[in-house]
Amino acid sequence: MAFQYAGRYTEAALKTDGTLLKSGSVSVFLPGTSTLATLYTSRTKSATAANPVTTDATSGMLTFYADPGLYDLSGPGVSVASVPVTPDAVEYAEAAGAGAASGYATLDSGSKVPIAQLPTGTSSATVTIGNDSRVTGAEQAANKGAVSGYQGLDATKRITSAATAAPTIAAAAGAGTSPPTPTVVSGSNDQRGEVRWGTGTSVAAGDQVTVTFSAAWASAPQVVLTARNTATAALLPYISAVSTTAVTIALQSAPTASQGATTYDVGFIAVG
Repeated sequence: MAFQYAGRYTEAALKTDGTLLKSGSVSVFLPGTSTLATLYTSRTKSATAANPVTTDATSGMLTFYADPGLYDLSGPGVSVASVPVTPDAVEYAEAAGAGAASGYATLDSGSKVPIAQLPTGTSSATVTIGNDSRVTGAEQAANKGAVSGYQGLDATKRITSAATAAPTIAAAAGAGTSPPTPTVVSGSNDQRGEVRWGTGTSVAAGDQVTVTFSAAWASAPQVVLTARNTATAALLPYISAVSTTAVTIALQSAPTASQGATTYDVGFIAVG
């Protein structure tokens, strides 16, 4: 990659005996080769500089400008491999401004440097991230709630339940003969919700309702129940069966017969 600006290297040239190389001649090579690197007189690369480089007569400092990369140094008593020359800070500052409209900054060679932080939004100089096929390695908005999609967060960074459809519910044998139709409370889904039911005649302990998930789980989920009123809590609700497609809610004690559709109330959380 070509760079618009040269990076600056400046370090004291130490010989292998630990002393400074003062007024010494140090050659700068491309790494692992005997090819002299192109050096410059300044960061703007306005003119090339001599290579070898003469170190400072007093401090022994070795200073040169070159394209960012690794270089080998060789001189009297000096042999150092792969010293780094880092990019000029302005390279990225100007890239972020000049290339904002296209997402890249075009340098003098026609090479492209990606902007440090991809902007979001809808102005002429930005890119809308959601569902943009040019964005890779990031979750697309359309995948939210999909298989392998990231879990959603609310405004306070709390995890929200996946946006699945609501489950369905049917009365089981323990709810008795001709019970009222049980209900799934609005806003429920396969991961968390609330169900209510009543009873008919000839009730019994055991299975009361079966909740069928809107979509099958990959494996049977762990389900936790919470009684939502005292009438339900007194009868000790529990899970009698759970599979990839449904969970059955039971009562340890028999309910009262002929109760309304909202008498018994249980909340659930399912985690796959």
